[in-house]
Amino acid sequence: MTKRILILSVVLLMLADHAGAQSNEEMKKKELKELGEKLVEAKTRVKKTWNFRAGDLLQLLPTVSVGRRSPYEMMSTAETYVSLSISTNQIWDMNDRYDKRDAFRTKALRQIETNGFIIRKYIDRKYLLKDRLWKFTQIKKSIDNPVDITTLDEKMDELKVKIQEVEIGIEKAYAEIEYLCVDVEK
Repeated sequence: MTKRILILSVVLLMLADHAGAQSNEEMKKKELKELGEKLVEAKTRVKKTWNFRAGDLLQLLPTVSVGRRSPYEMMSTAETYVSLSISTNQIWDMNDRYDKRDAFRTKALRQIETNGFIIRKYIDRKYLLKDRLWKFTQIKKSIDNPVDITTLDEKMDELKVKIQEVEIGIEKAYAEIEYLCVDVEK
């Protein structure tokens, strides 16, 4: 009876360790799915922006000036002149701004794709490191020598630091995508 309980507990421990590796795979799929959703959202935000702004139309308004020509003593009886001037140069400036916004939008879409690729590779690297960390924990369980355990602990700590650095890189790339969207929407 004791043998059966012992064998059952060993089998359960092995299955629990194997389940930990499978959950990493599921978490990776979940992160990649979230990445895809965020990339689609960012691209649609950029594509929905207009290259033409309302402020551009305000520059087409004419310049109005009001004046009177007469000596100071006859100012109250003098005629009032109203002049309007329209500058056609503003049309070319509007076209230039339109072209610049269109080019910036195209660059932003490409940069979003690039950041998506970078994040995808960071996620792959992160889960490779997590798998290696999991393998080291499995090896550590089977080692009896304290010196070997200490060196393995050091390697595991280095892996944890690398995982944290990768997570920081992922967050920076996500922030850059958000900054691009905000810049294009301005």
